[in-house]
Amino acid sequence: MPVQSTDVAILGVDVGGTFTDAVLVEDGRIRTAKVPTAARQEESVIAAAGAVGDAAALERFAHGTTVATNALLERRGARTAYVGNAGFEHLLHLRRQTRAHLYRLCAEHPEPLVPLERCHGVRGRLGPDGELEPLELDSLPDLGDVEAIAVCLLFAFRDRSHEHAVAAELRRRHPGVHVVASHELAPEFREYERASTTAADAYLAPVAARYLRALVSAAAEAGLPEPVVMLSSGGVLPA
Repeated sequence: MPVQSTDVAILGVDVGGTFTDAVLVEDGRIRTAKVPTAARQEESVIAAAGAVGDAAALERFAHGTTVATNALLERRGARTAYVGNAGFEHLLHLRRQTRAHLYRLCAEHPEPLVPLERCHGVRGRLGPDGELEPLELDSLPDLGDVEAIAVCLLFAFRDRSHEHAVAAELRRRHPGVHVVASHELAPEFREYERASTTAADAYLAPVAARYLRALVSAAAEAGLPEPVVMLSSGGVLPA
């Protein structure tokens, strides 16, 4: 199909549950291909890129994937711990009052991404106008064998000092573990919203990172440029 003439080639590959689709725009023409999606999705991406035809010189290789969405829906995320203020450890389980049936107290909710036994508290407290209780890093418990840690402390959207110190200590104690603090991700008010967003990032980041590392390696071996990855907003970021 003819399109506006261009001197560059652009490749896009999208992974679906059944098929992986590729589109190549080169020399004013569009070529497409479709291959079955394999268990190792990066293999399907490279296969689709090969099926659409060789490009002389790719200007951009863009990739769309639902690997994080699938992990969330299928509950295949990382083994995650949650750290909040002492006394607020169970924020993910308390949630908010908003629910489908306000007065149906027995209504079931989806299980939080972090179980109760992996929700922990640290002593120390900030209020809206400053420190109410000094932070005690020694009160951080042993979090055990985890792949990711989410940190969300009260009023961290106004003052990140306690949360920053907790995250730094956890990174020191758990090298190689993905640690994310709410002020780094969503520095907005309302504790449950910040906590659940931070927990989701912690839960999904190791899964997405493993896939993207495998994809970048496979692309390099196939002679393809490093892909940019499409975001849910429609933009792209480097892998």
